[in-house]
Amino acid sequence: EARANLRGAFVRLLYAQEQIRLASNTAARRWENARLVEFRFEAGRENKGAFLRAKAVAAAADLSLAAAHRERSLSVRRLSLAMGRVTSGPIEAREDAGLVSPERPANMRERARLTPDVRDGELAVRAAAFGTLAAQAAFTPVLSMGASVSRGDASGAAKGDWSVGASVSFPFFPGGRNFYDAARARAQERKSAAALESAWNRAELELEDAYASAANSADRVGSARDLLDAASVRSEIA
Repeated sequence: EARANLRGAFVRLLYAQEQIRLASNTAARRWENARLVEFRFEAGRENKGAFLRAKAVAAAADLSLAAAHRERSLSVRRLSLAMGRVTSGPIEAREDAGLVSPERPANMRERARLTPDVRDGELAVRAAAFGTLAAQAAFTPVLSMGASVSRGDASGAAKGDWSVGASVSFPFFPGGRNFYDAARARAQERKSAAALESAWNRAELELEDAYASAANSADRVGSARDLLDAASVRSEIA
């Protein structure tokens, strides 16, 4: 959980930094466009409504830039918290590795077994099994043995006595408590086994879903890059 929180905070900071860069470029271009419309309006080639709209769009871009800066401050605080830092000083996230499409693990069910919920479920099944053994112990006989040795009497004469004894007890019918305890222990063991299977299936499904989301996102990035290249060429031509 600590690892996931740290990585998530780091990625959010990367995203916030990129948003600031994009918002800055967008705001600069919107204000350039607003000045161009203003020149056309002053020259009588554009109406006042278009000029006011261009200024409003540029002002909205400034608001988006301010929101991006606030999101970056929040991301820095999240990362500082995940790192255990008391104060959130200047932090900049850097990522040099390129994005690659993830490969599906060969055995997703074995990967799911490594998740915390499944590991907890396995330990719960083991604990329930020991509980069943403890409850079944009430049906076994109990053997007790004892011995004693004494020496001396009231007159002071030497005298030695000794005794050895053994007894076997078996709870034939202690009010039915042993039967109920054993039945409850076996039911708890079955319940733990069913909970383990459910957690295992749920973890496997979550891993499959996470893999599909990551693979789809990586594919969308490639498609978006192609669209970006096409838009850049159209912008240069325009």
